[in-house]
Amino acid sequence: MPALVAIILGLGLALFALGRWRARPAAIPALAGASREECAAARRIGYVPRPGQDPVTAIEDPRLAAMAIVLMMGALDGPLNRDEVEQIVIEAQVTFGTDRATAEALAVTAAWILRRARGRRDLLARLAAVVAARAGREAAPDLMRMASAAAAHAGPIGREAQAALDVIARAFRVNV
Repeated sequence: MPALVAIILGLGLALFALGRWRARPAAIPALAGASREECAAARRIGYVPRPGQDPVTAIEDPRLAAMAIVLMMGALDGPLNRDEVEQIVIEAQVTFGTDRATAEALAVTAAWILRRARGRRDLLARLAAVVAARAGREAAPDLMRMASAAAAHAGPIGREAQAALDVIARAFRVNV
């Protein structure tokens, strides 16, 4: 009898381990080329694209698309430095009403999306369309303010930044 109990317990343990192994987070293989930090950030905010799917089409959270837009705007004059990223994260905390860890997770995941997205030419328009569709027109003022602040961090807003702001405004069908 004890041998039978041991066999049943052993099989149960093996099935449990197999189930845990198969139920690993789906985000890890889908985030191709992502670091552990990027995978953890994506899991924290619930971003799980399917393998082979364009990262922009997988965005469900408008905050993530907005963060990607703000990072793009901040990088118009060159790569973002620590101070610029810090300002963007603080602005996201205030605007989105979230804690620092979530704002950082949004920034890390948005940066990964920007590196992996297809169709670089219309990327800003697609991201703005995601924000407009998911958050509605009332998100336009906050997004425009955040994007303007990110673009102006290094100096006055230039033609390229103004053109980008116009693309965002068109997605929301508002006048700038």
